Amino acid sequence: MEKKVINGIEVEIYKKKVKNLRIKVSSFGSVIMTVPFLMPESKYVTLFKSKIDWVKKHLKDKRPKEPSFSYESGEEFYLFGERVKLRVEISTKKQFYIYDGEFILFVKNLKKQTVISDFENALKSILLEKSKFYFDKWSKLTGLKYNQIRIHKTTSRWGSCNVKTANINLSIYLVNLPLICLDYVVLHELCHLRHANHGAEFKAMLSNYMQGWELVKTYMKNNGEKFKINF
Repeated sequence: MEKKVINGIEVEIYKKKVKNLRIKVSSFGSVIMTVPFLMPESKYVTLFKSKIDWVKKHLKDKRPKEPSFSYESGEEFYLFGERVKLRVEISTKKQFYIYDGEFILFVKNLKKQTVISDFENALKSILLEKSKFYFDKWSKLTGLKYNQIRIHKTTSRWGSCNVKTANINLSIYLVNLPLICLDYVVLHELCHLRHANHGAEFKAMLSNYMQGWELVKTYMKNNGEKFKINF
């Protein structure tokens, strides 16, 4: 996945084995463009510009006008599906603790941008550590080896896999969902190292290792947005 700004709009671009270019505006207000592997940049940029009015209309309908999270002490958010209360304290060291239902974040100052940045980095750290547990678990069971895990603020999909480099991207918003969702996404992306598409063999492999994965997928589709923090 790469990001490109076209006509002032940030677009998440995914190159796949598809015949036609597809443009989508997610329910969270992200613009996603799926592009055939061999289509030159000049062509897909031109095609995107031809659809710019459609994109702007859907963005206007779906993009939130104000953040849903203020990053202030006392505010609650979901951490792996469990509600915790944020507490922001000043300290010379950047660190965080989770104790007795509180997420205690230490920052050097209380400027909002500082708190947001440190809070986001803390969540990335938590998600990376937890995801490594599941990657190691499924790597041993499937025999599939990943290279790097990268955490991004992607809202169009929960994960993606580069089958050539074995690098796997995860959305930071997985840190808000129940752990079974992270467990499923990790297995899903690892399976792509053997099956690049979502065909019958891919689904059979998922079913072999995780019975009921369809229920988790449906749960994420129907409930995922309510857990997310709007950075």
